[in-house]
Amino acid sequence: MSKEGEPSPSQKRNNELVEKLDSLYELAEESIRPPSFNFDLALSSLAKVIYLAPQERKAYTMRGEIYISLGDLSSALSNFKRSLFLEPQDALLQKRMAAVI
Repeated sequence: MSKEGEPSPSQKRNNELVEKLDSLYELAEESIRPPSFNFDLALSSLAKVIYLAPQERKAYTMRGEIYISLGDLSSALSNFKRSLFLEPQDALLQKRMAAVI
């Protein structure tokens, strides 16, 4: 903490990043709900998450699910693999990925 209880510049940047990621996730989730079903906007939002925070495995998993909805199983599998690389012990994702293969 800086003087007078203010966050340090690095804490402030981290907080801003977390807020930005949360906003992008929210936009992606809203975009895929009825009535909009705007998969392009959702994929764009998740691409921004991955650009800002490449270790965000949730973004890869969400993209995989969207690609399944679009019938692009190759892209779904690629995203699931990346997510599983970041968290190899995720049994649910392992099963989901096996269903795509």
